[in-house]
Amino acid sequence: MYGARHLRRHARRVGRCRMRREWLIVTMASVVLVGATVSAEARALRAARGPASQAARPSAADSDEEGAVAAAPAKGGQFTPEAPYRAALVLDRDSGQVLFAKDEHLRWPPASMTKMMTLLITMERVRDKSIGLDDMVTASAWASKIGGSQVYLREGERFPLRELLKAIVIASANDGAVAVAEYVAGSTDAFVALMNQRAKDLGLADSEFHSVHGLPPGRGQQPDLMSAADLAIVARKLAEFPEIMEWAAMSEAPFRDGQLQMRNTNHLVRTYAGADGLKTGYYAAAGFEVTATATRDGLRLLAVVLGAPTKKGCFDEAAKLLTTGFAGYKTIQAAKAG
Repeated sequence: MYGARHLRRHARRVGRCRMRREWLIVTMASVVLVGATVSAEARALRAARGPASQAARPSAADSDEEGAVAAAPAKGGQFTPEAPYRAALVLDRDSGQVLFAKDEHLRWPPASMTKMMTLLITMERVRDKSIGLDDMVTASAWASKIGGSQVYLREGERFPLRELLKAIVIASANDGAVAVAEYVAGSTDAFVALMNQRAKDLGLADSEFHSVHGLPPGRGQQPDLMSAADLAIVARKLAEFPEIMEWAAMSEAPFRDGQLQMRNTNHLVRTYAGADGLKTGYYAAAGFEVTATATRDGLRLLAVVLGAPTKKGCFDEAAKLLTTGFAGYKTIQAAKAG
């Protein structure tokens, strides 16, 4: 027979096992609820949106196109490095016909692809002649200190607007994005307000912006959020500007009279036949990301990959989407013709 002490020890072990089983059940239930609560969290973020102050944004050590580190997964999704990507989309750039989509409305940090909205708003101002590509833009102290991917602007330096836009497209220059935003709207906060208004005008239901550059949020800040579907809409609008597409197709370009050689962060322009754009993004909680455009035999496709665990995987998946899209689209068109 068991002694009283043994029975008490056994009861404690059983209790601990039950607690572990109950915790496991609760945890599994929580995981099931994550998907259902993502949109609720996003709505809460939108309702609680505060000032878009950039002062606490991380430095170069915290975020970079070439891959540094960031802290926790951003709200709007949870990074799962075992998956090839969190969301993806490929479509006909001209007609908008979707050829493939996976979780295209998942709200996810676009990282530096946030800058596509910065570029779009600025180029629309150029188109309506509010500003000009030859306007001289002066770098502020804040622009010179932003960190991350940059062209190392110095406070007081002046550049033509076109040179800073080119630096944003090719080198994903955070300092360039800040300088341009301040020139267009007077401050980054005012420019972020323009970004959110333009998103509303375009019907981007999955997007909200808190920065002009897409760096990971600092303490007390909220992440920028977009979906693959919304990124595709912005990319199609941006592709209307030949200057943007010309710069996006460049493998390299000089800056500051050749003192700095900018290398395109989009590896596809060097490795994928027909690739001509458009923008990349990365920070640890977001994963590696790309909005890629390519043209073959007169057909222009656009692919978006969000949340890939590796840089190589991101570009490989984008290339697969484009290749499959080109082949599949031709098959569809041939079938229609027949």
